[in-house]
Amino acid sequence: MTPCARCKLIDLVSIAALQRHYQTVGRSDVPIGYPHHATYRELRDSAKRCPSCALFYEASNADERFPNKPPIEEDDCVRLSAVTAKQWPRYILEDSPASAAALFGLMVEVESATSNSSSYQKKLDLWVPYDSPDRLASDVLQRPVGPANDTTIISQWLSHCNGTHPACRKTAPGIESVAEDNMVTLPTRVIDVLGFEENGHQPYLHTANGSKGKYVALSHCWGKAQVTRTISSKLGDFQQCIPIDMLCKNFQDAIFVTKSLGFQYLWIDSLCIVQDSAADWESESSKMARVYNLAALTLSAANASAADEGFLKPRIPAVERSVALPHYNGYRNLDGHYYIAAALDDFSKEVDSAPLSTRGWTLQERLLSRRNVFFGRDQFHWECQEARWSESTHLLKQESSDSGGDMSIWRRSLYQSANDDAKVFDVWWALVREYTKRSLTHGSDILPALSGIASIFSQNIHAAGNQYVAGLWSHNSDLARGLLWKSFGRTAEDQHKIRAPSWSWISHQGRIDPASNNGATVIIEDIDIQVELSGQDRFGALRSAKLSFTGFLVAIPIIKRTGPDYQDLDGKQLYVYTTAVLHDEKMHQVGTGVLDEPNAPIASPTYCVPIRHHQRGMDVLLLRKLAGSENSYQRVGTAEMADHPRPATPALGSPMMKLLSSAEKQRISVI
Repeated sequence: MTPCARCKLIDLVSIAALQRHYQTVGRSDVPIGYPHHATYRELRDSAKRCPSCALFYEASNADERFPNKPPIEEDDCVRLSAVTAKQWPRYILEDSPASAAALFGLMVEVESATSNSSSYQKKLDLWVPYDSPDRLASDVLQRPVGPANDTTIISQWLSHCNGTHPACRKTAPGIESVAEDNMVTLPTRVIDVLGFEENGHQPYLHTANGSKGKYVALSHCWGKAQVTRTISSKLGDFQQCIPIDMLCKNFQDAIFVTKSLGFQYLWIDSLCIVQDSAADWESESSKMARVYNLAALTLSAANASAADEGFLKPRIPAVERSVALPHYNGYRNLDGHYYIAAALDDFSKEVDSAPLSTRGWTLQERLLSRRNVFFGRDQFHWECQEARWSESTHLLKQESSDSGGDMSIWRRSLYQSANDDAKVFDVWWALVREYTKRSLTHGSDILPALSGIASIFSQNIHAAGNQYVAGLWSHNSDLARGLLWKSFGRTAEDQHKIRAPSWSWISHQGRIDPASNNGATVIIEDIDIQVELSGQDRFGALRSAKLSFTGFLVAIPIIKRTGPDYQDLDGKQLYVYTTAVLHDEKMHQVGTGVLDEPNAPIASPTYCVPIRHHQRGMDVLLLRKLAGSENSYQRVGTAEMADHPRPATPALGSPMMKLLSSAEKQRISVI
């Protein structure tokens, strides 16, 4: 099929001019867009014969963000409008006044014949070949995406970054510097992808022994597939040869990319750490900050949810999935061709919402890497200290999406020691919130999978004597804040294993909400934390941890579960608090709480310990007493007790204060 006459006459120059005029005038009563078919009926009929109309046409509302738009009527008119760099927030570009008005794509709008509103909107991509005339190349910003096994664009990104981004040469605090020739001390083991003559140039496991070199690292999802692993009995064989055909597809793809980019060495967790050696695993996992921070580049298999999928998945060639249309200059002379196509997924969808971004380990792998290339389903994406690029827009910087923007803030915080520790703690708790939304195959990894980030944060905190303890920081005000996290309901698979200590967020496998930094005054005193590590890494796994302090302990006469009734929609995931109301013996409400376990029986009695007070009242821990102990307790939730008379009258005083008036200071241990 060839495009219809109406599509061949689409004028990008006029579309862009109409968009600029509309933005300048700013009138909502002016019909926006370039007329295409007079009615939706005509578009539907033409779509049977015209490939570009077929791209424009949808049988129903095409914008998933607005599923409740008015129904499409037969006589609704069809208009085309510009999607520009200035208009499309994710694509705000740098350093080019002309680029803000250049086109990324077209928005197809079916406009109601009876009201000035759209029945549906559908975004399409525009792209032009690299050898297009200058005027056309400046009018349209996107370029064709090549086959998945063509790494030319990655080489160009890496070269540009190495040559023009001084910040990307800087390593995180406590990590060795990169030499002028980009050489670093190699990790304990790396995969030599070039091999040697005697082993048929097959990859093998190279023991570095402190030697220098350049290497890339892989960030990937293991999934439920059988992952190729180094175990003690295979270590000797792998040091001679790792047959390429025995490797899972992700690893084969990683070796291909490593070679094509001109690197000799590749680091992959399951191959470079001896998986059945607890000592080797503990030692090497404690070096994650160094491994990813010193890598010249991290290959992030964003689109693969399991190791056997591979991340260089076949793509439909750009020309085959597109329709070519003639482009005319201002004098109506033919000035080359442009292409329209279904919109490719962007950085936000292919990176921030990718399978890789649902896994716990990959948060620190992304943040600690100085340079990342993400292998999406539709295209490659780049992220470093100074830029974010996508394959379809080559070297044009993109503004961060919301979650990506957080990543930029978090990454900067790793490299910049703030004068105010409170700001460092704020970033830490934002990171913890993101981390707890992610999944871990092994619950015991909850501290090791964050240890690299924690080790860097410890370099940026100035408070004397501050220590990292079970995912919290021992600084007095932040420790109090760290104890007051709120728990969202556990999923069924989380119930089988609860990790101590109960007072730390690491005891909850699932999303938590950290308490705010509200300038509250800490009430508890003489805080002492006894920690027994599983190994030598002070940021790694624990055997046990006990918290002791002096504070006020009081029994809550009545607690009634009222939830789950507080919901939080985060992206597409719905999280639910299990809420409760605290009463005194006269059924006066003294506070509201959030329980850690949605289905566990409420202990009777349940105790509360005020941790800090502020203008609204007090933040307290909810505890249950451990059987057979004198003063040992386990956390069961957190609550806020309001310091005002509700529902009692002012003359009666605050029910909360009456309840607490009988409490005496005592030594309390929480495990």
